[in-house]
Amino acid sequence: MTKQLQEEKLLDDVADKLPNEKILILYDRGICDGKAYVPEDIYNDLLKEKKLKPNDVRDKYDAVIHLVTAALWAEKYYQRNNPNTDDTWNNEARHESPEEARIMDWKTQNAWIWHPHLRVVWNETTFAWKMNNVINEICGVLWEPIPKEIEQKFLIKKPSIDTLKNLWMISKSTIHQTYLKDENWNERRIRQRWTPNDWYSYYYTEKREIWKWERYEFEKKITKEEYLNLLLQADCSLHPITKDRYCFLHDNRYFELDIYPFNDEYAILEIELNSIDEEFNLPNLEIVKNVTWNKNYTNYNLAKTLKLD
Repeated sequence: MTKQLQEEKLLDDVADKLPNEKILILYDRGICDGKAYVPEDIYNDLLKEKKLKPNDVRDKYDAVIHLVTAALWAEKYYQRNNPNTDDTWNNEARHESPEEARIMDWKTQNAWIWHPHLRVVWNETTFAWKMNNVINEICGVLWEPIPKEIEQKFLIKKPSIDTLKNLWMISKSTIHQTYLKDENWNERRIRQRWTPNDWYSYYYTEKREIWKWERYEFEKKITKEEYLNLLLQADCSLHPITKDRYCFLHDNRYFELDIYPFNDEYAILEIELNSIDEEFNLPNLEIVKNVTWNKNYTNYNLAKTLKLD
């Protein structure tokens, strides 16, 4: 952890001195990866020793792109140094068996599940396909080209607490969302995101619809001071939206489930996709209907009505 923090500070200092407007730093690992390799109490003690809070290390990274181990769905390409043989294959440092690698991969995903911009890249076709998906995710973070938000949205029956607990790799946060006065964009908003133990983060977002389920989206992290200043631009004709967001993985896909305090019967389930024709399986929840193209179920419209029918 000490070495990682030192290297990240060095790179940040160098980046601050360069004239370029856009500087991309890719880390092979992040601080939170360590959470997968030690007991949680030891990890938290290490953070305290460095005078850090969990949200400090989470918010250091604009996005997290998790490349799933080849031991999942591509085991014939998984190579390691098998301690039971003299053959080191092509990787002397990798000692985990495929089963151990799968366990560590799941633990690592779980360590990052609470990051608001986690993307999981799986082994579905070829390695070139996998790398292309990584590049697409990075381009989206950089807004190069203008990023597109492609999603599907479903109205579902509000799940019970027991049902939520049975979801795999789940994190919960509370979002307070305020819409701002707008002249040029379809939607401008700011968000305060709270996670357990009083971890707060703040975001500014602009959206413009292209067609159907595809929109341009710009989002950036902002400071608490910027958030408070932007509140002065709040559109008073719209209600602020508060919701509990549950993020989880199902069948190799990342889902977000929003529960609203003003409705005890329904909730909204969303999945963000890389392409319009991407296939996926829905989790074992009571789906009422697909509402991707129905504007009545956008958060912007809910801010007008506070009704989820």
